[in-house]
Amino acid sequence: MNNKRVYGEETLTRVQRAWKDYKRQHAATQKDAAKVLQISTSAFGQYLRGEIPLNTDFLLRFAALVEDDPANIHPQLGGLSKPGLTKTYLPVTGTLSGREPSHGRALVAGIISENNNAEFCVEVDVAGTGYPKGTLLLVDPSDPPCDRDMVVVEGETGYRYGQLGYNELVDEWYVEMLVVQGVERFVLSAGQVPARVIGTQLPKQSKRRAFAA
Repeated sequence: MNNKRVYGEETLTRVQRAWKDYKRQHAATQKDAAKVLQISTSAFGQYLRGEIPLNTDFLLRFAALVEDDPANIHPQLGGLSKPGLTKTYLPVTGTLSGREPSHGRALVAGIISENNNAEFCVEVDVAGTGYPKGTLLLVDPSDPPCDRDMVVVEGETGYRYGQLGYNELVDEWYVEMLVVQGVERFVLSAGQVPARVIGTQLPKQSKRRAFAA
């Protein structure tokens, strides 16, 4: 018995309509979608134009992207799911320097899990952290961090980022931060609550000049 599914023009039309609606509601780009779907931007465009035949794997991922029931894309997809595809938009609430972030929100893909639920991002815009400028720190404030966790702490002049530690001799919590000069220790004061950093993402890779002799 042949169980191969064939998706025709009607399915393609539904995909195109769903993408149009999602793009309008979320101000998403094909590049954003391709990153979530883990394919190239050109391949995503080819799927939308019908230049690459639709397949079950793509349609299930696409349905997750646009937050739709797969059965609405094609009846035979009802009851099927594609595990492991995760994406969300997160607000970028600040930077390490205290300046305004480059973007108000960011599309985060392939990082969020059931046990790690990031709620916001902090943009790296200073040197010495070990991350390129523009990197987003994904922050989960819902679960109290432990010593040796990487955390951010909001201050008067931006967020501080580093490794959380505890000094038993004086009963105080601190954050050890990487700076250009080395390591700087910042002691937490009353009311300052660290939030755990669960990952990082660099939204856009800057173009690099190729070496030419």
